[in-house]
Amino acid sequence: MHRLVVVVPLLLATGCAAFMHAEADHVHMGCVRTPLPGAIDLVLGTAGTATLMATDVYRSAPAYLLIPGTFLASGILYSISEYRCRHADESTPPRYDNAPTPFDWSSYAPCTIDHPTECTTSQTCTLVDASHARCMPS
Repeated sequence: MHRLVVVVPLLLATGCAAFMHAEADHVHMGCVRTPLPGAIDLVLGTAGTATLMATDVYRSAPAYLLIPGTFLASGILYSISEYRCRHADESTPPRYDNAPTPFDWSSYAPCTIDHPTECTTSQTCTLVDASHARCMPS
């Protein structure tokens, strides 16, 4: 009976962070920007697990580990969600790593389309833009 007195309130309170996020979604208020609900769940889950381990209750009734496990899962999941929400406004500077760079034609000898003999036998005089031709590999 004494176990029931401890277990029922814990099950009813499980997932403070989950409750806060569900309520925020329900009333369309956006995301929860405070880390408090996730931190509360992590503390309760850790304390519950430590208590069960210290008293060896987990050996006789391992199902009791589901209670702090639910708190830990809720705390981890919603702590990540809260972190993403708090940092969603931070804009990252644009990356130009994949921006196209102009092609360097200087490694190819210039040629004239009218005189294709300017290129070697393994090259072809190719028009690279409206007014320039280069000796390109065949």
